Amino acid sequence: MIYATAGHVDHGKTSLIKSLTSVETDRLPEEKLRGLSIELGFAYSDLADGGRVGFVDVPGHERFIRTMVSGVGSIDAVLFVVALDDGPMPQTLEHLHILELMGVTKGFIIYTKSDRVTEIRKAEVRRRVQELVSYSFLANCREFFVSTKTGEGMGELKSFIDSNQSLSRPTVDGLFRLAVDRSFALKGVGKVVTGSIFSGEVEVEQFVRHLPSGARLRVRKLHAQGQESSSACVGQRCAVNISGSELGKIEIKRGDWLVAEFQSGTSERLHANVFSLKRETFKDGMPIHFHLGASDTTGRLFLCDKDQSAQERTAFLVLNKDIHSVKGDRFVLRDQAAEKTIGGGVVCDPSPAKNLTRVQRFNLIKQMQSANHDEVLKNLLNEGCLGLDADRFRRVCNLTDSALKDILKSTAVLEIKSDSTSFLVSSIRWEETLNSTLNLIKRFHDAKPNLLGITFEQIYELDPKLRKAIEQKLMGELLRELIRRDLLSLIGGLYKLKKFSTKASGNLERNWPAIFEILSRPAANVPVVQDLSEALGMSKVELEKCLKEAVALRTVVKISEKRYFLPEAVQALREQCVSIAESCINGRFTVRDFRDKSGIGRNAVVEILEYFDRERFTLRQGNHRVLRR
Repeated sequence: MIYATAGHVDHGKTSLIKSLTSVETDRLPEEKLRGLSIELGFAYSDLADGGRVGFVDVPGHERFIRTMVSGVGSIDAVLFVVALDDGPMPQTLEHLHILELMGVTKGFIIYTKSDRVTEIRKAEVRRRVQELVSYSFLANCREFFVSTKTGEGMGELKSFIDSNQSLSRPTVDGLFRLAVDRSFALKGVGKVVTGSIFSGEVEVEQFVRHLPSGARLRVRKLHAQGQESSSACVGQRCAVNISGSELGKIEIKRGDWLVAEFQSGTSERLHANVFSLKRETFKDGMPIHFHLGASDTTGRLFLCDKDQSAQERTAFLVLNKDIHSVKGDRFVLRDQAAEKTIGGGVVCDPSPAKNLTRVQRFNLIKQMQSANHDEVLKNLLNEGCLGLDADRFRRVCNLTDSALKDILKSTAVLEIKSDSTSFLVSSIRWEETLNSTLNLIKRFHDAKPNLLGITFEQIYELDPKLRKAIEQKLMGELLRELIRRDLLSLIGGLYKLKKFSTKASGNLERNWPAIFEILSRPAANVPVVQDLSEALGMSKVELEKCLKEAVALRTVVKISEKRYFLPEAVQALREQCVSIAESCINGRFTVRDFRDKSGIGRNAVVEILEYFDRERFTLRQGNHRVLRR
């Protein structure tokens, strides 16, 4: 269980924690000299039932608001401190706003310095504070009047904290994530990082990743809630002693993260729901200061909806540095000068695509804004693309493997595996797409009955919307499913309905599988016509008749009189040309450049480039070539 203090500077937060725990949280010389907290301070106390409670002392001064934000990022409740001699002050209100924006829902009001004021003053300050919190989570909360100097009220407060078990947070599933707020080296121990665990759990000897570097590190020792432990979990303050071969190559600083190995990746773009404070208005493209976990950066906020009067908006945030986040993370927004808090928000997608329209972003945010992962998955699969990358969905929502399996059990969703990738698809849409693909191939057969079948690329050409709705890997699995159901055949790289009979010549249909097998080799290993003839045991005349018909049917590309390639091999060679041109000065490359890049012999390279010249893909300029388009 973790409590944080919040309130205006010099209202007695540090003294309060010292009285509760006997620990001085001001540890920096500058803090002791100036009498105010600059960095986060931590203290712990044992409970009567054997539990342990932690206290986070956060700075109250307006210049250290970003440090305060990191301190309340993962707490159970707040001790909202107001000094009776001063009463509520500007940072008192700002801290209250930040607490609500960060999703804090439980807390108590602690009136300090009660020995300095009269009963009349106590009543006056209490009335003003009650007005301040009347519409917040602190309305009607428990209140305590204390003096750390005389001890007044401290016994009652300690007893309440010791006996209050209603604050214990529910178990929060998720992958391990720790927001780093300090990093230092200890003699004889090594590198140590401290922070609050936002989700999941970690154990000694477990491997974790440091973000943003992605370095793989090992957990040597753990201290949770101030005590050595073999494990630590969400809701605890934690110190992690780490090691690893990559440790010396990276710098770990405040704002970084330690995360489970699976949970990796950072982004400078976010989709989010944002909330403006009263009297504050979000403007499209406005510069902002962004605070999440222990990190802070600047950036711009772009609005995705048109309701200018609403306090809750959908937004696309572009930050000036990569940060780590997951769906559901809360953040605080301050103005360009970092002088005041203007609002906050909740992350919907921590790594959205770049090239989306405003309407597309708005729709995606609406699909993902629910806190229920089952509902989010249904929305995405029913209204978006056919399949979702299962690993990406897990990372975005910070789900363990078992949590994802539970979601799949409760929803009409299939997991389709393709090589190292798994896709999540709506079972209803999967069947609909299977049927529509069969109909698409049937229309192709009806229009071109002389063709042996349809290529993978031609399926996309017939229905361009299909390319946007389904990734190539998933499309391959869809076609394989049709083959497994005995509705489709794949012969020589061409798909055809099981019941379809081609009107192509018997010569080509009979020999095509063997021709295709040899032409499917890497371009450097595809033989010329004479060698192909010998390899197939066909006469050159008979082979050339087959190749001529295949060229007419667009299943083969004629490069020269003696060299033929499959269309996909030609496309790969085009892409190599582009890659070579991009790496050469002024985009000018030679036959030798292409030969070295492709690994193909010089004679074949010359013929390939001459074919590209004829196709107006390249332009020859002396001994060099450039791309026409």
